[in-house]
Amino acid sequence: MTQSQTILKIADTFGISTIYARRLFHIANKDNLFDDITKILEEKPKVFSNAR
Repeated sequence: MTQSQTILKIADTFGISTIYARRLFHIANKDNLFDDITKILEEKPKVFSNAR
């Protein structure tokens, strides 16, 4: 699988933009790519709202 194909698969798998998927691809450990990306996304701070 090429880098571009992998980035598209990441975007599709995680429901994120290809721009964000490309960033995650570059910072994630390539030996455990999808596991590492999952961990990164789980650790990402969540947006909160004051809406009630």
